[in-house]
Amino acid sequence: MTAEVIDFDQAKAQRTSRPPRISVGLRNVSRDCRKEILRTHSYHAFWLGGVSKEQYAELLFAHLKLRQHLESLFHAQGGTFHVSDILSHEHKSFDVDKYVTSRRQKSAQLQQDIDELESLLGVRCDSLPAQARELIQYMDRVEKVYSAALLGILYMLEETVIYAGPGIARVLDQHLQLGGRATHYLRGSSQQKADLWEFRKSLDLITDFQTQANIIIASSITYRMYRDLLDPHPVASPRPGLFH
Repeated sequence: MTAEVIDFDQAKAQRTSRPPRISVGLRNVSRDCRKEILRTHSYHAFWLGGVSKEQYAELLFAHLKLRQHLESLFHAQGGTFHVSDILSHEHKSFDVDKYVTSRRQKSAQLQQDIDELESLLGVRCDSLPAQARELIQYMDRVEKVYSAALLGILYMLEETVIYAGPGIARVLDQHLQLGGRATHYLRGSSQQKADLWEFRKSLDLITDFQTQANIIIASSITYRMYRDLLDPHPVASPRPGLFH
């Protein structure tokens, strides 16, 4: 996994008259990482219907724990992200609820899918993959060092399920004969892409460089962790440190 390091002085010196935007960085990161995910064996297995009910149960359980933990970290902020600039020591605050809306909190939806899958097919998972535990640990580190960067992790989870989820849901529904049940999380809603674009637009209101950089870095690192969660045996590469 490739570590992402940003030279703050160099990046500031390269600024043009147009202010940098988080949405541009996130689109670039997501485009590159989506290509990596599309090449994984596990993604193709889901897309082609070569996934067992047990594997689907494992996927749902891993996403449930990721979402539950991230939502708990957002709740722990008490409604406000409080961060400090490492250069100027200026303290900054951001409203959590402005970005973490009810539409972007999906653990309850995942729990419904898990319950329906058990009811339909008699299968349930309670074992968390090592890759999911590693991602959760990274969330904790981000929260301690620069809490607002958790928004980059939320964006990663939203973007991956919104763009790939509906197609995979259709295949799983047919392959596992779910009758439209147990795929609510993957299917999402008709408004979910518009909500993702609104999320990006709201992040562009964050104009200070350090917060922009931390959000994009957290998103980039966790995209690759998520890739490893989907495919636990990719080509070996070094693990990242935390560069917030």
